[in-house]
Amino acid sequence: MAGGEAGRMCRDSIGDPMQIDDVAGSRQLTHIGLGLTRAEAKELRDTLDLLLNDSVDTHEHVSSIDYQTELTVWIQRKSQ
Repeated sequence: MAGGEAGRMCRDSIGDPMQIDDVAGSRQLTHIGLGLTRAEAKELRDTLDLLLNDSVDTHEHVSSIDYQTELTVWIQRKSQ
């Protein structure tokens, strides 16, 4: 995925760069792939819209249809 849209790092003025953690193993992951069904992609989009429009620091869960895989997503805030 080098180059193009997928190779660009997103940064904004209100948060640190994306952080991906292995919640069960408590380690930071640096390179991942994310394969979603169309329904899962729509749920992730809707969840991100909810988080972007919510002024309260919170997180949301996006689960696979069989609930065997789960993403926990939140808006990364600036480090102190």
